[in-house]
Amino acid sequence: ERHGIIPPTTQLENMPDENKYPNRRTHQLEARKLSLLFLDAIDAAFDKWKVGIQTDGSPLADKYWHIGDAYNRVREAVRTFQKPNYQSPCEKMMKELSMVCHLEMHGNTEWTPRVKPYMNSLVSLLNDMQVVNREHNIVYDSIDLLPLEWKVPPDQVDPHLIAISTSVPPRPSQYKSMDNFETKSAGGTDSDTTTSIDSTDTEKAKKESKGNDRQRKKARNRQLRTKKKDKIVTGKGWMLYNPILGFCDGSAQSTCGRDESSDCLMAGHNDNTGGILGDDLSGWLWLRVPAVKEGLIFARFETNLEASTDQITEGWKEVNGNHEKRRRMNLPDDFVFEYAINDEIKKSFSKDEFLEWGISVADGMELYPLLVNKDMEKQKHADTEFDVTIRIHSNQTRAATLLLTHLYYA
Repeated sequence: ERHGIIPPTTQLENMPDENKYPNRRTHQLEARKLSLLFLDAIDAAFDKWKVGIQTDGSPLADKYWHIGDAYNRVREAVRTFQKPNYQSPCEKMMKELSMVCHLEMHGNTEWTPRVKPYMNSLVSLLNDMQVVNREHNIVYDSIDLLPLEWKVPPDQVDPHLIAISTSVPPRPSQYKSMDNFETKSAGGTDSDTTTSIDSTDTEKAKKESKGNDRQRKKARNRQLRTKKKDKIVTGKGWMLYNPILGFCDGSAQSTCGRDESSDCLMAGHNDNTGGILGDDLSGWLWLRVPAVKEGLIFARFETNLEASTDQITEGWKEVNGNHEKRRRMNLPDDFVFEYAINDEIKKSFSKDEFLEWGISVADGMELYPLLVNKDMEKQKHADTEFDVTIRIHSNQTRAATLLLTHLYYA
């Protein structure tokens, strides 16, 4: 209980499913075993540093404590590794795209936790388009007060205090409260909240966004034209699916999942799986992928959601809610996936072709190669931005839904 805060939803007496998880004693035992391991490593480091100061003087030289050189050596070894008549498990899995196993990949997702909640999100890639987020309210945003019986005695070490000790000021969060969202109607109801591309996570993100203002203004409201003379118009029916409120970076400072529907506000659970959701009526989802150097862009989708999950297109009869006449094509029945890179529609896939196109890297984890340009890897181009647009078709309109959860690139 917190003074002055009355949760809208009745709180549980105990943590849900607490019997399924290790208890406090188990966690304490595992923590102490890990602590002994790290203490032993620190003791060895001190011995090494002592020798370093005796050899090279004070202050301690970088080579004795900085891992930058070691990291670069490992990364270069992975990039250049070759062995005759041998394929690593990664290379066997990726087959003709085995170059992925030797590259530094980057990624954006709506899953949490994320190290930088906004900058690592899919929302940050939206190219001057908007996705609708159903309105949620945060109950409180201050730190949690622990029960008095959890107080660490004066003669014992407080690991939580050590974990949160930092000289770095707290970072503002795009998802801390809905006040940071620009409220507009995008084909849905007046209570919908529209997430714009403006970055509010960090000052760095703001500066990067300002640096691209000129390009963004040129791109705003433009219509890309393809070889087929088909217009790619920014969609209005995409929505954030299963979003989570709060600063969810997985750290001890996170404040996550404190929305009005929560029945356990103090749980602080960071694990959440969301995405950007659309259907046949949603139009084009338009993303701008930055810093592509090796010519690779992969996406992860989920296709097992229930029909009519996209609340934004409810009641719509045409693409973008009567803002665009629906294209009639001789398409196969049911699901069709279509995507474009920059000014060119690459391909349309039927349902069977789409599922076969994906590369299975783990159970429930299929990656779809949207861009594979091996020439970029060979020519060592500077970082390049790519516009990626996707949409789906179905004769059953809202019955076919597609959820984008991850985008990877190199």
